[in-house]
Amino acid sequence: MEPSVLIVGAGPTGLVLGLALAKNGIGIRIIDKAPEFMPGSRGSGLVPRSLEVHHFLGTYEDIIQAGISTSTMLKRLYAVGSAHENHAVPFGSLDDSDATPIVDAVFIGQDTQTKLLRTRLAEHGVNVEVGTELRFFEQHAEQVNVRLVKTVNGEDRTEDTRFLYVVGADGARSAVRKELGLTFLGETRAKDDMVVGDIYLEKGVMDTKALHIWGGGGAEMLMLRPTEHDQKYSFGLAGPLLDRDAIESDREELVKALTRITGRSDVNFSSGRVFVAGDAAHIHSPAGGQGMNSGCLDAFNLGWKLALVIKGLAKDNLLESYNNERLPVIAAMLQITTKMHSKMFTDHQERLERANNLTQLGVNYRGSPIVIDERSPEEVAHNPYDVDAGSLLSAGDRAPDASGLVTIGQSGPEPMRLFDVYGPAHHTLLVFTQKAEDASELLAAARTSAKAVPLRTSVLVSPDTANEANISADYVFVDQKGSARKNYVILPEVATTAVVVRPDGVVGAVVSSVGGVQKYFDNFVV
Repeated sequence: MEPSVLIVGAGPTGLVLGLALAKNGIGIRIIDKAPEFMPGSRGSGLVPRSLEVHHFLGTYEDIIQAGISTSTMLKRLYAVGSAHENHAVPFGSLDDSDATPIVDAVFIGQDTQTKLLRTRLAEHGVNVEVGTELRFFEQHAEQVNVRLVKTVNGEDRTEDTRFLYVVGADGARSAVRKELGLTFLGETRAKDDMVVGDIYLEKGVMDTKALHIWGGGGAEMLMLRPTEHDQKYSFGLAGPLLDRDAIESDREELVKALTRITGRSDVNFSSGRVFVAGDAAHIHSPAGGQGMNSGCLDAFNLGWKLALVIKGLAKDNLLESYNNERLPVIAAMLQITTKMHSKMFTDHQERLERANNLTQLGVNYRGSPIVIDERSPEEVAHNPYDVDAGSLLSAGDRAPDASGLVTIGQSGPEPMRLFDVYGPAHHTLLVFTQKAEDASELLAAARTSAKAVPLRTSVLVSPDTANEANISADYVFVDQKGSARKNYVILPEVATTAVVVRPDGVVGAVVSSVGGVQKYFDNFVV
């Protein structure tokens, strides 16, 4: 298949985008200028919303089996220079629910995560090309001309080719961003030096079921976290008095710093390497653990839109919604992580209080130009990074899960929950109804409006109307426990409500009329 999209950068963001496009049948190439796949944990925590993305991509079980769930971990807190902990606390998580089944984060090194994603991409015939750099690109009305340079045995080989689209996922020092002349959100804190890397400890020296944290309120802070690899730990050193240059260039200086801060003379380091150093390398502080997760949601937001436009099923203006939706989220995220970064050097305990919105479950696109909400037609002020608990589900919100579904008239495998119906290569229409004739009208309108856009239709009926459910849909579910109606806040006084769920697991429309369904698809369908 002739590749339509060039993805520059083979980190988690680029690979998630690649897998989303591959599942939509889009030809891609992924390049990375590094001569080999980068080792090291680096960005190492996946929050619940990112794990939901992996569920839709089919990589969730891979991640869970390889990573470490925070549900089994403690935080052990120490003073700088002390080998004895002050106290230990549970890592903490949200309460799980039928609407939100994934509530614990997973620690998994970036090297492990990218290897898993590359394996899945290989199943689609896509292999990352390392040692390949984008040197030049030129945009035209119908294509992007690029010059790629691949280094083989010290010799540069030039390739001039073209793609419909180029996506830069090449990190904070993005060559694509610089070539476009774009700025990026964030700030540099020159005095707040930070060193991040991996070390190996002798077996049995440290508790492998805990996140160990020294410092707070002083000049230095150390986080030491076990990884999915035996004896390897991820560390983060921070502080305005930290001699970053010395620690970067001299392994012994790193060992001295770690020994001094931990107060442990029995900590023997078998090897060590610093992989990422300095906050100047980050678009924002890693304090909130949001960078890699935000990149995952960026990629998932963009993937389905690119796929529909490339297939000629959607108008080009659908791509404009990518910036409209993601920029407010990133701006709000930066405010949160910047505050957390500042607290790293002030109040220790306050720094450890991670707000629920860091799960990214509250990320929303309310007010987006491509979402339709007849239930809440007037736009109200909202936080794009969080949704108030108990608020009415609106278009632009994360689509909740729901279990306890019983299928009617299905011969094949039966989905038992809504998350098994959603996917990155199709829209899903949910019709909650008490009247079969209303459901049929909405289904017909959706199929006509969506045209060739992949659409999966599901009708949800209550147990007392199940016998009347003679409806032509991909799935007809009896909402046995009433969980779907509850999670989607379906008002009992409204006979029929339709919810369109986008391929990125976001509510695209909440309507009760045929015209509402048509208006949603008319926004972008050719």
